Amino acid sequence: MWRAQGALNGGNSTRKVILKLKTSNHPPKGVKKPTPPPTPPKRARALYREGFTPGKGVYPPLDAVLGLFETPDESFKARFEKDNEARPAIFARCAEAILQACGESHEGVAETPKRYAKAMREMLSGYFDNPNNHVKVFPNVHSSSMITVMGLDFNSFCEHHMLPFFGKAYVGYIPNEQGQMVLGVSKLVRILHCFTNRFQVQERIGEQFCEFLEYNLQTHGVICVLKAQHMCMTRRGVKSTGTMITSAIRGAFTEPVVREEFMNLVNLSQKEG
Repeated sequence: MWRAQGALNGGNSTRKVILKLKTSNHPPKGVKKPTPPPTPPKRARALYREGFTPGKGVYPPLDAVLGLFETPDESFKARFEKDNEARPAIFARCAEAILQACGESHEGVAETPKRYAKAMREMLSGYFDNPNNHVKVFPNVHSSSMITVMGLDFNSFCEHHMLPFFGKAYVGYIPNEQGQMVLGVSKLVRILHCFTNRFQVQERIGEQFCEFLEYNLQTHGVICVLKAQHMCMTRRGVKSTGTMITSAIRGAFTEPVVREEFMNLVNLSQKEG
């Protein structure tokens, strides 16, 4: 269950922080100075090769693993389509190998590799989707409003054990009134899933999500709090239940008064949920 809130409509604490951001020639401590995005063609290739996050590598390009591409000038679109075609076939072969290792060859598992490939294609959709496709923005009506989306369900895979972890995400950002850019709320969810639906570590998801929004929307601030249970802990090893909580913050949310207001909204949403 999730919902969006436009909070702090001109609230004193947030307004002071935004005013400081706008009037100072140098950003406050902990606030990154926005970097203008590169041209679209260069940016598309860079984001793909670096795992869709500027400057942060996530996984190697598929051609580096499989040697699929013969010419260096192949278009980005054709390359992406080839990746889409290749990965499900690899998933199916992996499933066949696991079944053979377990000695399973009866009729009940005859279609299992195909089903497994389809399931993995869906659960690892972050490798097949580009978050830039979901950047749909609208005019910013309330320039000092904090926009939050609470209790988003997410699922991911631990890159260390290839086992699932899942939980809730609590995200918020403060739009830049000069850029007139407010993201459609459903697009916020889709962008998050571009980073969760892949092999990950929980800490990196929040960092990538915040960096992507800051980079594309030129926000005054972004925050992402994740709460998750990890099957690599509950189903193996210590076999103990527990919730891991991580947070990533950018810009105005490094200010205690703004961060506290957001956490109050998180607590309120949990009580109502």
